[in-house]
Amino acid sequence: MSEYTSRRKYLAWTEVIVYPCNHSVSLRTERLLIENVYGFSVKGRVFAYDVKGNCGTLEDGVWHAAGCDTYVLIMDTTGNGKFDFLRLGVENPREVPAWVRK
Repeated sequence: MSEYTSRRKYLAWTEVIVYPCNHSVSLRTERLLIENVYGFSVKGRVFAYDVKGNCGTLEDGVWHAAGCDTYVLIMDTTGNGKFDFLRLGVENPREVPAWVRK
């Protein structure tokens, strides 16, 4: 595990919200005010980043803290360099993808 310096102040992702009772879905952008970024690698192959930060909302360029800290884990599951898996509230990857072990 190595600590990285983020070039961005915020991490943004799209959250999918499902409303099963009325059979609808909505999308909303969530953000995290980045405190720390940690990378996980094996033999120089980075397969995951763990981003720790403050929860909140960004409105008109002003950050409104929600009073919580959380982790966002981002993983490259296929080895193509695209981090295609996002998990909220998880500090460390639970497994190393198969492409890393090759």
